[in-house]
Amino acid sequence: MHRILHLFAIRQPPVPFAEKWLAGGLASLAFVILGFYYGVNLTGGSAVLVSSMGATAVLLFATPHSTLVQPWAILGGHIISATIGVAAHQLITLPYAAAVAVGLSIVAMHLTHCLHPPGGATALSAVIGGPAIWDLGYGYVLTPVAINAGVILILGLVINNLLRSKSVYPAPWAGPVAVSDHLIPPATITPEDIRQALINSGTYLDVTDDDLWLIYQAADLSAQTRFLSSHLISSLSLGKTETLRYGDSIEALWQALHRSSNGCVVIIDAFMHVEGIVTRNDVIPYLTPTHNLSPLAKRIRAWVSKEALNEEASVVGQIMTTPVVTVHKSASIDQVAAILAEGHFHHVPVVDERRRLLGVVTHAQIWQILGNPSRLDHPTRGAR
Repeated sequence: MHRILHLFAIRQPPVPFAEKWLAGGLASLAFVILGFYYGVNLTGGSAVLVSSMGATAVLLFATPHSTLVQPWAILGGHIISATIGVAAHQLITLPYAAAVAVGLSIVAMHLTHCLHPPGGATALSAVIGGPAIWDLGYGYVLTPVAINAGVILILGLVINNLLRSKSVYPAPWAGPVAVSDHLIPPATITPEDIRQALINSGTYLDVTDDDLWLIYQAADLSAQTRFLSSHLISSLSLGKTETLRYGDSIEALWQALHRSSNGCVVIIDAFMHVEGIVTRNDVIPYLTPTHNLSPLAKRIRAWVSKEALNEEASVVGQIMTTPVVTVHKSASIDQVAAILAEGHFHHVPVVDERRRLLGVVTHAQIWQILGNPSRLDHPTRGAR
């Protein structure tokens, strides 16, 4: 039931109260002018006001920034749809003509980059408008549709720019934005910031704050992926990695874990090939139990007091994780990030062409790079 009710929830962008009345007032003014124009100057039978222009007025004065109501969208959307509607009426019988007219209008508007929702009504009117419309034939495209669209477009240009303080119509062309090589640290924008930006715009933008937040998150993820994919593992400072052999003692493991700066010890063979890995979390089940303490308190006390490991494990190889996923030093950082995410672990050993251990990349290190790109030694993929 909750999901059904959610379908009827109000999902509209926040718009100032005054802007709502302004949009309605400007649309009313436009139709007063339209009515006067047609009533005085065009008195013939074909001088009619197409009803779909009412829908155009809603978009033109309530959402002047929308791509659906820019000049080419209005003119192209109405004219192309009217042409398709007349053709459908003349070539196809009802009710199929209506379906074809509306469907083909949508496709045509998409292909010609002039998608304008009222165009669908214009096409439908050509099919079901009755003898007054049918008798016009393809003349319907010019009069009244093209003239209607042209007049209301001119009114939109004049009224929006003269009587609005925050509206520029048509929307200015936005050139390409230069993309920085370095990612700006995320986590500075919140959903409330998105909502406030919509309110501060002072007009109706045809997108909700929730939609914008999802777009921002997707863009942020894309930027992170782009940034990480342009840098290789070889650009990372891997630091010192603690290593042991399969048969080393548990005591040696204990000491190595306390020395480790990345929280793990890599188990290698005589040729420096990776055999296994042990992290601090791996040894917790082997700590000697301490009664009457919470699990968290047991772990803290175990680390502070350096309690001995359970005697069930006598050598490192008995508790190491194997096999271990490794990456070649020529892999990109985004490939390592994907391995960490998919495998739900926090350490990935890096190897060379001979599969010899070079170091370890950690989950925390990836996040540090995103927040501070200067941690990278080399700027881009392919740097030697």
